Amino acid sequence: MNLIYMNKNKLNKYFKKFGFELHGIGFMEKLRNESTHKNEWDKQRDILEGKAATIFDVGASMGTSATNYMKIFPKATIHSFEPFPQACQTFKERHSNHSNIKLNEFALSSIEGKDIFNVNHKVDTNSFLKSKKIGIASDKSCETVAQIEVPTNTLDNYCKQNNIKAIDILKLDVQGFEVEVLKGGGGLLASGAIKLIFVEMFFEEQYENQALFFDIATLLYQNGFVLQDLYDPYYSATNLVWCDAIFINKKLF
Repeated sequence: MNLIYMNKNKLNKYFKKFGFELHGIGFMEKLRNESTHKNEWDKQRDILEGKAATIFDVGASMGTSATNYMKIFPKATIHSFEPFPQACQTFKERHSNHSNIKLNEFALSSIEGKDIFNVNHKVDTNSFLKSKKIGIASDKSCETVAQIEVPTNTLDNYCKQNNIKAIDILKLDVQGFEVEVLKGGGGLLASGAIKLIFVEMFFEEQYENQALFFDIATLLYQNGFVLQDLYDPYYSATNLVWCDAIFINKKLF
């Protein structure tokens, strides 16, 4: 390998005169991946070969994700979870004629009960966690304007109550509360009942004591999941702040 590397370097010194150079297999694979990189929705469809019976849309907000899933998996049953009443109203107006979408007007957490929910300037930044200013444009969107008490349930309880044995896609967009939701689904994770997890992940604390990428990834790795890829990254002037990620249950693929 070292000899090949040395020969490549010598050849590149020569080829540089003509304006090109040789690259290794890893570099070429990187270019191939970038040129064919699909968006996160198309990728989920491809991974599951267009087949998904049960989708959990946790942090459903006003129903955009449910719309996307309905388009790529028209035969799936979508269980959506959203505790903010105004968002639920918009969701119901958007999906009132879609019998395969079930809206649950409560949040998923690690416990069943009630909790204080922070309503923020922009509805899709609402969170159980208090927001922080980190010097980027999203600070304004995350400013809290009110607090409400909302009901909570756990992933394991909900599946038991509704006789759900397996989940093809678990989508999480809960603004730093991901680990609490996953803890509430510990039984499902341990049994290998979840096939794919699509999750928004932060690399900086936009919310106090929130789960970051490494917290979520560690928990998922411990339960047999591997990172498939990262999508739709958002950067500050210096670094990656958040992105979406797809994890797949390695035992089921």
